[in-house]
Amino acid sequence: MIKTKDIKKYLLDNVEEQDPVTLEKIDRYIEFVDVLQMLLNTVKEVGVTTVTTNATQKFTKANPALAEINKLNTQLLNIERSFKFKEKDIEVERVELI
Repeated sequence: MIKTKDIKKYLLDNVEEQDPVTLEKIDRYIEFVDVLQMLLNTVKEVGVTTVTTNATQKFTKANPALAEINKLNTQLLNIERSFKFKEKDIEVERVELI
């Protein structure tokens, strides 16, 4: 798993602007990544399904963490779309056609 400090460093190095709003978005993004990693670890430990006992009934249902993981993924993608990344210089080799 990639460390959140590495993700934060990458974002700070590659966003075009360093204004307070962008910095807050980066912090929020990192907090969401931390929570997402905790939820993923919980699912790995507990499993994708859980058994619920309600009085005399016992039933299996999807782990509620899966829904939260899905919501966090959506939020992360939304924040990513709002970042203005620096353009990378790409060296293009020109080839002459004969």
